[in-house]
Amino acid sequence: MNNRTKLTLKRLIRETIRDLREQKNEVFGKYAFAPERQKRKINITPHEENTPIEQYTFYELTRHKEDEWGRIPPDVLKVLMNIQNQNLYNDVFPGVADKQIYRGMNVDESFIKNFTDKNPEDLYYEWLENTSKDTVIEGDWVFNMKPGRTADSWTTNFEIADNFSSMGRLTKNNQAYSFSLVLQGSMLDNKGVMIDLSKFEEMFSKHDEDEVLAVGPVKFNKVYVTYAMKKRNY
Repeated sequence: MNNRTKLTLKRLIRETIRDLREQKNEVFGKYAFAPERQKRKINITPHEENTPIEQYTFYELTRHKEDEWGRIPPDVLKVLMNIQNQNLYNDVFPGVADKQIYRGMNVDESFIKNFTDKNPEDLYYEWLENTSKDTVIEGDWVFNMKPGRTADSWTTNFEIADNFSSMGRLTKNNQAYSFSLVLQGSMLDNKGVMIDLSKFEEMFSKHDEDEVLAVGPVKFNKVYVTYAMKKRNY
């Protein structure tokens, strides 16, 4: 997709967002991604070509799932949020529900100091003593995206988040401790910043992660410590 085509699509997206604010506008036609569903024999729909915006959205979501995680263009995210707010295309974008959301992370001790009132050393030994279950910390926090990202991935599946938390279990920045964490929040508490991609990925992606996208700061109230490690040199 060349730069000229992208600029044209961005203009179309801006016009679509304006129309969506004014009235219920089925920007993807009657069905979302009908040609792709027909190719994959998923919920067969009548023949219908993708609109330019629909094709661009499908391209960017597929790129997010396969190649460029966390860099969906903001205009595409606005279209998806408007579709969700207007309760359109529920078979592909089911919207906000009464579900818990999770994010798995591997962090160093600075994260523990910034987000909890726990001392990293005390937390490490608390986790060691708590061999039968995860150590749980409760509170009220807000998780912000790193600069350069337009969206963050969360999931409605604790085990999937836990698997992500186990990646890269190494101490960072020459700090003594590292921790595998699962952050927990509520989708309803974050209405307005969550886009449910679980149905989209079920239909069109090989990565089944029960993913929900966060497009802004996320409130969370629990932290599960699933693993803790102390660097040998300390």
